[in-house]
Amino acid sequence: MFFYSAICLWLCVFIHLAQSQENVSIDSSENELTVNVTGADSSKQYRLGYATGTENLTWIDLVGGDAFTYLHYTIIGLSPGATYLVKVEKSGTEIYSQPATTNPLPPVIVKVKEAGTDYLTITWETDTKSIQDGGQVFLSSNESQVQQFTAMSGKQVNATNLRPGVQYSIIVVTVSNGKTSKESGAKIDNTVPLPPTLTSVQAVDTKTLMVVWKTEGGHDDIFLTATYNDTNNAQQTEKLTCRMLIHLCLVDVPGIPGQKLLIQAYTTKGLRQSVPHSTLHSTKPQTVLGLLDNSSSTSHLHLTILPPTYSYFNLYNIEVLKENGSELLFDQNISLSHDETDIFLWNLTAGTLYNFSVTTRTIWEESDIYSTEFVTYPNSPEQLQIKEVTNSSVTLTWMPVTSGGLDYYQCSISPRETNTQSPVEQDNLQIRQVTFSNLVPGKNYTVAVRAAKQKKLSPQITAELLTVPNPPEMVNITPISGRELDVDWSPPSNGIVDYYTLYLTADHTHPINVTEKVYISYHRFTSLHPGETYTVHIRSHVANMMSSEVTQSAMTNPSSVAELYVDHVGTNTVNISWPRPNGSTFDTFQIAIDPPHAQSPISIPESSDILQYTFSNLTPGQLYKISITTVNKGTQSDQASVHVITEPLPVEDLNVTSGDPHSINVEWRTVDPKQQHHFNLQYHDWLDSGNTSLPMVLALHDKFEYETHILNLRPGHHYSVYVQAKQVVDAGNGSLVAYSSWQSVNKTTKPNKVMDLTYTSSHNDITLTWLPGNDSIQDSYFVWYRARLHGDYSQWKKNISDNTHIVLSSLFPGLLYEMVVFAVSHSEMSPPSVVSALMPPLPPSSVEITSITNSSLSLRWTYNSNTTYIESWNLTYTSLTDGMSNTVNVQANSSDSTVRYNITGLTSGHTYNITIYSIVQKSVSKSVNLNVSVQPEIKTVLSEGNVGSKNITVLYTDTDNYFEYYLFELVATSTIVKKNKTDPDRSVVFSGLEGGTQYSIKVTAVSGDQSSSPTSIQIRTVPELPYVGREKTANYIKLTIHRPSGNVDSYRVTCSQSCGSETRPANQTTVVIEFGPLNPYTDYQFEIEAIAGDKHSSLFISSRTEETAPSAVQNLNVVEISPRTVNVSWSPPRNPNGIIRSYRITYTAVDEFGHIMDQGEKDIGVTTELMAAQLIREKFTDLKAGLKYTFKVSARTVIENIPEKFEIVLRTYNPPIKDSLTLSQTKPKQLTSGGQTVTPSTITANFTNAFSDKYGSIQAYTVIIATDPDEEHIKTSTLPDWKAAQINPNIKAYQTIRNCSDFFQLTSSCGRARSKRSVGDKNFKVFEIGVEADCNNVLYCNGPLKQNTKYYVRLRAYTAGGYADTAYSDPIITGILF
Repeated sequence: MFFYSAICLWLCVFIHLAQSQENVSIDSSENELTVNVTGADSSKQYRLGYATGTENLTWIDLVGGDAFTYLHYTIIGLSPGATYLVKVEKSGTEIYSQPATTNPLPPVIVKVKEAGTDYLTITWETDTKSIQDGGQVFLSSNESQVQQFTAMSGKQVNATNLRPGVQYSIIVVTVSNGKTSKESGAKIDNTVPLPPTLTSVQAVDTKTLMVVWKTEGGHDDIFLTATYNDTNNAQQTEKLTCRMLIHLCLVDVPGIPGQKLLIQAYTTKGLRQSVPHSTLHSTKPQTVLGLLDNSSSTSHLHLTILPPTYSYFNLYNIEVLKENGSELLFDQNISLSHDETDIFLWNLTAGTLYNFSVTTRTIWEESDIYSTEFVTYPNSPEQLQIKEVTNSSVTLTWMPVTSGGLDYYQCSISPRETNTQSPVEQDNLQIRQVTFSNLVPGKNYTVAVRAAKQKKLSPQITAELLTVPNPPEMVNITPISGRELDVDWSPPSNGIVDYYTLYLTADHTHPINVTEKVYISYHRFTSLHPGETYTVHIRSHVANMMSSEVTQSAMTNPSSVAELYVDHVGTNTVNISWPRPNGSTFDTFQIAIDPPHAQSPISIPESSDILQYTFSNLTPGQLYKISITTVNKGTQSDQASVHVITEPLPVEDLNVTSGDPHSINVEWRTVDPKQQHHFNLQYHDWLDSGNTSLPMVLALHDKFEYETHILNLRPGHHYSVYVQAKQVVDAGNGSLVAYSSWQSVNKTTKPNKVMDLTYTSSHNDITLTWLPGNDSIQDSYFVWYRARLHGDYSQWKKNISDNTHIVLSSLFPGLLYEMVVFAVSHSEMSPPSVVSALMPPLPPSSVEITSITNSSLSLRWTYNSNTTYIESWNLTYTSLTDGMSNTVNVQANSSDSTVRYNITGLTSGHTYNITIYSIVQKSVSKSVNLNVSVQPEIKTVLSEGNVGSKNITVLYTDTDNYFEYYLFELVATSTIVKKNKTDPDRSVVFSGLEGGTQYSIKVTAVSGDQSSSPTSIQIRTVPELPYVGREKTANYIKLTIHRPSGNVDSYRVTCSQSCGSETRPANQTTVVIEFGPLNPYTDYQFEIEAIAGDKHSSLFISSRTEETAPSAVQNLNVVEISPRTVNVSWSPPRNPNGIIRSYRITYTAVDEFGHIMDQGEKDIGVTTELMAAQLIREKFTDLKAGLKYTFKVSARTVIENIPEKFEIVLRTYNPPIKDSLTLSQTKPKQLTSGGQTVTPSTITANFTNAFSDKYGSIQAYTVIIATDPDEEHIKTSTLPDWKAAQINPNIKAYQTIRNCSDFFQLTSSCGRARSKRSVGDKNFKVFEIGVEADCNNVLYCNGPLKQNTKYYVRLRAYTAGGYADTAYSDPIITGILF
C-alpha cells in the first residue's frame, strides 16, 4: 500500500514540476549540496527543504538573486556519500522533489591483495566518515591505454587481461549513488613476470653448472636457485650467483658433487617474482679415489673400488683393455651400482696386463676418468729340492715354469737371519739354484720359490729343513751324596736344541744307566753306589738331527746319619738325638747349629757311643738349623738336619682402658721385637661362658709397644683380656711355630649415652626428655645446663634425675641454653648427650613506613632490651610483581630504643611485601608484615616508526623497569591510546591524519595510581602521492603533476637514466616538467618525490619514448661461398630505436656495360632467436656468375631506415657440362652420312653444344685433335698449333682452330667449317678437320691430317674463369692415299 502511495505522490510532483517554469539544479561536493533555482517568480516566496529521509525536513527560506530570478543556497555540514531528499516549494506549492547525493571521500589506503601474470586483485579501505556503494579502478601503463574496472559493491576488483611483468599505475575512486570521489593517490605495482625457460643445463665440474635460458615478457632481473638435501637430509635452497650473464651463466652450486639438484629459474619485476621454471640436474660426481687389488690369481682379478670421498652417483662404469704385445685392445665393459665396489674378472690369462678406466655416473653427468693397470699372477715353478744342508747353510734347486711369462724367480728362506740375504731374485732364468748361508744350527727353516711378473708373485712352492745342531758346552758333574750325581751343562752358544740325551757308564760290570729325553740343562742321577766313579755321555738333538757326543767322569760321596730328632724346646734350650748309621765306617759325628753358637761345631767320637746333645743359652723365639754329618778320614758324608724355634718370652706391662661403651683399649710391650711373629688376643665376658679370639696383631721388628681395640662389646659389662706372643718362621720345607705363656687383665665398659634427647620451650621454660641407651646398664642421670650471653657462658647448674625427663624454669627470652645429660652406671659415666635450646626473642613493635620515593622506602620500629634479648632483625622485601626478594640484617643496639632503616635500590612501580622479625642466632620471633608500593618511572626511548600520509607509528623500546601500562596522547586531537607494558607489539598507530603535517605525541607510564613524568616526540606524516599524467614522443616525455591533498612543499623529479632532475615548488594545482631530447623507444624511470618538511613520498613511474627509424645496420658483408651462392651478413643497428620487426635485402646485378642482368629482394621477419643474435646471415643462391652485384640491407621498426649497401663481383668458373648430359654423352661422333666423312687428310665430326653458361658466359671454343688420348698431353689452356705438331713428333695433341666465340652460330667461320643448327632441343655442329691447305700465315691452321692414322677429337670451351673439355671421341682413322 505504501508503494502505491509513493508512486502517486511522485507522479503528482512530476506533473506539477512539468507545469512549473522554474529550473532547479544541484551541485555537490563531499560535505555540501548547492541548490540553484533559475527563472524564479519575484512575486512568490520560495523555500528549500532537505533531509536524509522523507520526513522531518529542514527548511530554509530562499532570498536574493538577480532581479529575484535567480536563487542560490549551499547546504553545508553534510555527510560524504550520503543521499538526501531535496525539495523546493513556491508559495507553499512543491515545485521540486529529487534525491541528491554528496560526493564520497576517496579511499584511505589502496592495496594490491594478490597478483598473477595477467591479473591484479586490488582492494582499498574507505574513510569511516563516508558512505559509498562501490568503486572504480583505473590502470595505466606505459604501453597501453587506461583500463577501467568497476566494483558494483564491496571494496575489491579483479583486474584481468593484463600483461605479464608490466608496471601499472593504479588509481581508485569510490562511488556512491553514481557520484564519484576524488582520485586516490596513484599506487605503482606490477603483474607477476613470466618465468624464464631453461633450455640447457650442463655440468662443468664437481661444483659448477652452465645454465642457458630464454625469456619472454617484461622483467627486471633473473636469478637461479638450487634446492638439495643437506647432510642431515634437511632440504635447503640457496640462491646462485651467475658469472658471464648473457642468457647463460656459470654457477657454483651447493651440496655434494653429483647430488641431485632442483635448479629453478625466476624472473622479478618490482617486488614480484615469477613462478619457477624447474629442471633436475647434477654436477659432475667425484672421480673414484683408486682401485685396490683385493685378490687375484693366475686367471682372475678381484678389484675393490675406493669410492669418492663425498659424492653422489648412481653407478660405476669400468672399461677394461687387455695387453696384446705393444697394444691395448678392448676386452669388456662393466657397470656396477653405486653400492657395489667389487670387480670380478674370470678366465684371464696368467701374467697378463689389464688396463682399467673407471668413472662414476649420475643420471645426467659422468666424472673424470681414473685409469690404472693390474696384472694377473704368473704360474709357479715346479719340483723344489734340498740339495745340501750343513749347520749354517742350505742349497736348493727347482724346475722351470711350464707356461706363461715371468721376469725373474724369487727365492726366500723363513725365518730370515740378520746376515742371511733373503729374498734372492734370480734374473737368469736358466740358473735355477740358490744357496742360503749364515744360518743358525739346529733351526727349522722353510725355503720357498716363486715366479714374478712385475710385482705379482706366483703361488710359492716350499720345502722344510733342519740345520745340524751344535753339541752342549761346559759340562759339569757334582756329587750330591753317595747315591746321587748332579750333571749340568750350557746349551750350545750358537744354535737351537730341542732336548738332550744322557747315559752313564761305570768302571765295573754295573749295567749302563740310560735316561730319556732331557729338555733342560741339568739332570740328577740317583740310586748310585757311594764312592764309585761314573762317566756321563751327552748329545744335543733337534727333531731327528743330533750333534756329536761329549763325555765327563765323577765319584759319589760316602754314607751319612739317617735322621736327626728334637726332644725338647725351651725359651733358651734345645735337646736333640739321632740313630747310629748301619754298615758304614767313620771316625766322628760332627754337629753344627745355625745361627752359630759358641760351642758350634761339636765333634763327638764314634767310639764314645753318645747319640744325643743339648744346646743352651739360645735366643728366645729364634729359628735354628741343627745338622749332623759323619767324617771318615777328613771326608764328610751327606748332612742330616732339622729346624727348630725357641719359645718367645711373654708380653709385659699389659694394661686395659675403657673407650666408648662398645670398646676397650688394650696396651702391652715386648722385651725383644724380633722374638715373635705376631700376638694372639682373647677376651671373656663374665656374664657369658667361653672366650672370644681376636685377629692377630702383627709384630714389627723395630716396635716394642703395641695397642689394639676390642670392639662390639656390651655397655657396662666386665671383661678379662688375654695376650700371647707367637713366633712363626718359614724353614724352607714348611713353617715352624712357637708360643709364649698367656698374660691377662680385667676391665668394665662404659654405659651407653641417653637417646632421643629433645626439648620444648615456652615463654621462659624448657622441658627436657630422653630415652635410656639400648642394652645399657645405668643407675641414674646427671643433668647440667648453663646460659650463654655475648659469647660467655654462665656456671653449670647440676641436677640429678632418676627419671627420663626434667623441667628447667625461669629462663630469659633470646638467650641460648646448653644442656648435657649423662647416664651413670657404677663409676663409669656414659658419653654426654648435649642439646642447645635458644629461647625465641620477642618480635619488633610499632613498625611503620615514614617515607616513599621511586627507589626507596624508610621504616621505623621500637626495641625494649629489658623484656627480650635481640641480636638483629631480618628485614625481607619481596616484589609482588616479579618475585625478586632481598633480605637485609639490621643489628640491634640495646641503647637504641628506636630503630630506623632505609631500603634503597627498589624497582620503580613495584609493590613490595615487607617482613620483619627478631633474630638471636638461629632463633627468630614471629614476623611483622606490610605491603607498600614505590613510584613508577618512564625509561622507554621513543622513535619514529612506519609513517604514511594518513597515519603515523610511534615505536618505543622495551625497558627493564616495571609499570602497568603506557598512555600515548596525540596532542592535536587529544586522542589517547592505552598500551599494556607486556604487549609484545611495541608500536602505536594514529590514523586518519593529514598528509605532510607535523604532530606531537606525549607518553606517560602508569603503575597503580602512580604516573611518571611525560616524554614526547614530534613526527610528521608523509605527504600524499600526486597523480602524474604523461605525454610522450620519440624524443620527449612531459610529466604533469597534480597537487595531492594535504601539505606539500615541493616536488623533486629525477630521471634514473641520467636524463636530468628538477625541483619545483608545489604552489600550484598542476606542475608541468618536460624531459628531452631523449633516445627513441627507451624506457625511462622517473622518481617523483613529494616533499613536506623532513618527509617525502616517492612515486615511481616508467615511460617509454615512441619508436622511430633505427640506425643503419652494422658490419654489412657479402661473401661468395660457392659458385653462384653468397652469404650476406650484418649486425643489428647500434641504435634500434624500437623493436626491429624485419630486415629487407635487395640486390641488383649489372654486366660490364651497366645493363641490369639480375635483381631480387627478401624480407626477413625478426623472431625471438633472431632478436638475440649478434650477427645475422642470409644465403642467396642461383645468382649469375661474373656479374657485379649490389646488396642493400635496411632495418624496420615502425619506420624503415636508410639501407646500407655492399658491392661484389661474382667469380666465373670452369664451364660445366649441361645438367641434362653426362661426360660420356659429350663425346664428338664421327659423321656417318651426308657426304664423304673420312679422306686421307680430313675427318668430319658432329660436336654437341654440351657446355652451360651458368658459371660464366662461354667466351670461346676450340677443337682439339690428338693421336694419343692420354690427358697428360692437354693439361695447358692453350695447346700447340698444326704447324708445331708437324715439326715436333713429340706433340701428340694440338688445336685445329683459334679460340672461336661463335662456334655454334650459323654464321660461324671457325676453321672454314660447315655448320647448321639442328631442329629440336639439342644444338650441335658438324665440323670438318684438316680442310685448310695453306697454313703459312695462319696462327692456328686447320691443316691436313696424316693418312691411315688413328685420331681422337674433343671440344674445349672457355669462360673468363677457366676451361673445360668434352670427352674424347672414339678413334677415327683417316683414309689411305692410293
